[in-house]
Amino acid sequence: MKPLIVLLGETATGKSDVAVRLCLRIGGEVLSLDSMQVYTGIRVGTGVLPEADRQGVRHHLLEMVELDQPFSVGEFLNCYREALAEVRDRGAWPVLTAGTGLYLKSVLYGLFQGPGRDDRVRDGVRRELEEKGPERLHQRLSRLDPESARKIAPRDALRIVRALEVLEISGRPISEWQSEWEEPSEEAFLVGLSREREDLRERVAHRIERMLDDGWIEEVQSLLDKGLGAAIDRKDPIGYPELKTHLSGELSLEEAKTRILHRTMRLAKKQRTWFRSMPYVHWLKLHRTSSPSDVAEEVFACLEREGVLHD
Repeated sequence: MKPLIVLLGETATGKSDVAVRLCLRIGGEVLSLDSMQVYTGIRVGTGVLPEADRQGVRHHLLEMVELDQPFSVGEFLNCYREALAEVRDRGAWPVLTAGTGLYLKSVLYGLFQGPGRDDRVRDGVRRELEEKGPERLHQRLSRLDPESARKIAPRDALRIVRALEVLEISGRPISEWQSEWEEPSEEAFLVGLSREREDLRERVAHRIERMLDDGWIEEVQSLLDKGLGAAIDRKDPIGYPELKTHLSGELSLEEAKTRILHRTMRLAKKQRTWFRSMPYVHWLKLHRTSSPSDVAEEVFACLEREGVLHD
């Protein structure tokens, strides 16, 4: 069985373009591990690769769920397993692009197994949720488990309740449970793509401008026209709340772009911390002048050197 080939790294490192060129080189298909690209209607701002840029390479796990619908890690894992089976049935190499650490961890190591459910504790947290609202509970989570609070949107009631429940039952933050690594459930070869901070910052700024040129504001307006403003606030995909506020007249476009840049760089820092904690990653340091084809060749050489492609 062909092992998984995983490209991981911060947002805007160029994983998607590299994955396409690698797939063309080895006969692969892309499986996206991105918690926002699973939703429909937010293609531009989440960086879903347009069909024209995929060069005929099959992509999976994109735009599967409406933005106002709940979608758990467990549901994603089921979809992933079905897609992986299809890829392997065709004899293709599975190339995973990983931007969401928790999705990658669930794929490689299985779902997070924390303490079991305690109805008494959960009911107490839910009563507090009803009385005070999710934002107040999120503030409490920020004091008790700041790492988890940074990853959970202030209105994501389901995840806030679970994080507080785990903390009360076990005395340990859910972030500690999620950071534990065991042996992978199946063979995988992980390649990390990294860039210097200023290089990454310039790429993020350029990408924001490109997304705006590609109709990002119009995409946000379309969501609002469909009555999905509350879903934008609840799911909180980077850039969408900021552009929503811009469209309401409360924020200039330049202010919105600055906030989007800062949020994206904070996300990149979290991703870097998460991925650097993972074992068995072969890291490649990319340069400003590196093209996607150049990087794909570096990845290919790494796979050849390690004997991964000789299945």
